[in-house]
Amino acid sequence: MALTPEETMDLEQAAVRLNEVLARIVSLEVATVPEGAQVTVDGCVRGRTPLLYPVFLEPGPHLIRAALEGYMPTRHVIETMAGETLGLTVHLRPSHTEVPATMDAPGEGGAACGEPRRRGVGALME
Repeated sequence: MALTPEETMDLEQAAVRLNEVLARIVSLEVATVPEGAQVTVDGCVRGRTPLLYPVFLEPGPHLIRAALEGYMPTRHVIETMAGETLGLTVHLRPSHTEVPATMDAPGEGGAACGEPRRRGVGALME
């Protein structure tokens, strides 16, 4: 089915608006080795890896946590800029003692949060 000229114009305008929004936000993809870790971003649970969708954020600093039973929980602070696409791969280390997989911390709640939703360099960023 072919689009009408009006539908084509609507799609083009929507694409322009989408690009304008994407230029003002950050797209973050988080992976863990091994998979199955619970990921929180700024205290908001985003799911277990592999995450199905990128996390969209406002530019600025963000606290990323990953936890998986039997592994040491991790914390990473990242600084982001508008328009960036970041990929963070966290390599979890086995724990010698059992560490709960929960990421609740005082003041964080650990509740699921709504989305607001550069490839980095460094040991844990690919």
